Amino acid sequence: LIVKSLPQLTSSLVPTVCSGTLFSYMGRSSDTSTTMSWSRAVVPGISNASATSISGNISETLVNTTDSPIDVYYDYSLSLNSCTNTQSVKVTVNPKAQLTSSLTPASICSGSTFSYTPLSNITGSTFSWSRSAQAGISELSSSGTGSISEVLTNTTNASIGVVYNYTITTLSGCISTASVTVNVNPVPLAASSISGSTTVCSASQVTYTTTAITNATGYRWTLPDNSTTDTNSTTLTIDYAIMTSSGNLSVAGLNICGVGVSSPSLAITILSPPVLSSALTTT
Repeated sequence: LIVKSLPQLTSSLVPTVCSGTLFSYMGRSSDTSTTMSWSRAVVPGISNASATSISGNISETLVNTTDSPIDVYYDYSLSLNSCTNTQSVKVTVNPKAQLTSSLTPASICSGSTFSYTPLSNITGSTFSWSRSAQAGISELSSSGTGSISEVLTNTTNASIGVVYNYTITTLSGCISTASVTVNVNPVPLAASSISGSTTVCSASQVTYTTTAITNATGYRWTLPDNSTTDTNSTTLTIDYAIMTSSGNLSVAGLNICGVGVSSPSLAITILSPPVLSSALTTT
């Protein structure tokens, strides 16, 4: 009587793989004459349909749609010298991390600090980031780990989307990437000089003009009495029946990022109306 040994897998029975990456497995036995086939059932949390093969090798990409590791079983059937055996290969599919913090954070104004704290769906994940140099942004390329905190300066007349590329690594070594884009809005450029009369008569109305200010959506005028008024145009009419104080007039561009650099001051002098110095009544 000859008792034959059952064929056995000598390759690992407990491999691991990251979600979305190719799982390549070569079934091996101590006897190269062993024939193998395998089957895999549908597994909740794994998006792949069921699969079978008459080969001992596995080559497929398993996608874990959850935030936790999932075990997927491949049931092997081995045959050798009319003897058969079944064994299971348990592959653990570890999830990849995703950024759960916003990929499009709130816009910032040119010259201010962009602060961003990354968050992930997988506890314990670590983060690294890089930013390439971009046309219109004066800061050079940069990189770091974890959070971002750096000043961004827009040198153009339009909003610029600055891209940060994140690499996220889980405790199980699974690596994923994500991009975060923040818009950097320009500030108004400096205002130019104001045109208009500098010596005015009391009770008169005088119009003042400046040239259009780049990046400005409005104009903030500082009046001779130090009060301010906002307009949507490059002209301002002052009623010197109401404005009775001599002083300086200036203007600055205005947009959502604030007020730009003011124009040179225009000194305004209000002249009193002439009056008779002789007696107004005679006898």
